[in-house]
Amino acid sequence: MLSLLTGNRYRTPIGLDIGDTAIRAVQLRRTGDRYTLAVAAQTESAAGGSSAISDPKDRLSAGVRAALRQASFAGRVAVTALNPPEVEFHALDLPAAALRAPEREARQMVHWEIGRLTRESPDKVETRHWHLPTASGSAPNAIGVSAGREAVAHLVDACGAAGVVCSCVDTCATALCRLGRLLRPWPDDVLWGILDVGARQARLLLCFGESPVLIRNTGTGGREWTQRIAEALQLSVGAAEIQKRTHGIASTGRPFPSPGVHVPSPGVHAGRSDPPDPPCTTPWQGGGTGGVGARGTADPVRNEVGSLLLGALRSDLNDLAAEVKRSYEYVLNCYPGRHAGDLVLVGGAAALRNLPEYLAGALGITVRRASSYLSESDCRLSYGTDGRHPLEAFAAAVGLAINR
Repeated sequence: MLSLLTGNRYRTPIGLDIGDTAIRAVQLRRTGDRYTLAVAAQTESAAGGSSAISDPKDRLSAGVRAALRQASFAGRVAVTALNPPEVEFHALDLPAAALRAPEREARQMVHWEIGRLTRESPDKVETRHWHLPTASGSAPNAIGVSAGREAVAHLVDACGAAGVVCSCVDTCATALCRLGRLLRPWPDDVLWGILDVGARQARLLLCFGESPVLIRNTGTGGREWTQRIAEALQLSVGAAEIQKRTHGIASTGRPFPSPGVHVPSPGVHAGRSDPPDPPCTTPWQGGGTGGVGARGTADPVRNEVGSLLLGALRSDLNDLAAEVKRSYEYVLNCYPGRHAGDLVLVGGAAALRNLPEYLAGALGITVRRASSYLSESDCRLSYGTDGRHPLEAFAAAVGLAINR
């Protein structure tokens, strides 16, 4: 672990989130089981709309160096991560022998099984896995993770060229799970989720306690939302982005799910294309709407523009809500006796005004931005609220910094 030990205090490794639009770095100070933001920085990514991690090594390392120059980080030990498409998640139904086997043998079994699923040569893939809680029926009993060894080596080498010792290559999904566990203690019978609304896409992570049980893509991201607005209102992409950030969407004032939400064709369940059938009718037992922010605004211009933006984004938002609801229902069907908990919003596009309220109205459960938990007594993260480094945008970096 990184030095700077002082009694029971120390600095964490640098959490390095290499995203599509920015490279973000975070270092925390740990005291017991609580964490405090020590330093955070970011620089724009040169990815140009594609995955930044696929950049040439010299350009990627230059971006990492630029981010770390923005602030005074202690040491040069870092934890970074891969995101789809460089990493894939697989729902696995492992034989009982694999569940009981020693860790090394179980890893080998999983490695060959994932190689069979991906049709990749086993010597070209890095794999890891974790077991899932016991479920009813024929639900998966493990989630496997695979990443090409070339992608892992490329990331480690680029960090090294930037003067950083990469001690671990993680996934952003598992990092976000660790962040979620800092925000509040989640009872074991509560299914809680994190919706990462990024530039390219929205990704959903559902968890019981400390265990992620489902990871899937659930819809479009902020870049496509801006394009939808530009097309609907006949604006340039730049002007559409300004309107989106300034006004957001209008508040619908709907406290309960709308019966008209269309459930689209199934997406990917933990890396597989087969749908989670049969459709579940398990009651939600959710915690109400509980969204963040005001239900409306007295500004007539903002209301009018927000209504136009909502009209442009309604189809995408309805599809997103339907996929999230379908995912919650599927997992609750696999684990009877559990109930739906909060949905936590992270990612740059999570800042869209009235997005928590809209999703809460469509889902009938509590939907909150990650930063809304910081003021609660059982939150173990002290992050600050200066606005320069919003927790929603830095969520993955924070989770990577507490990798253990």
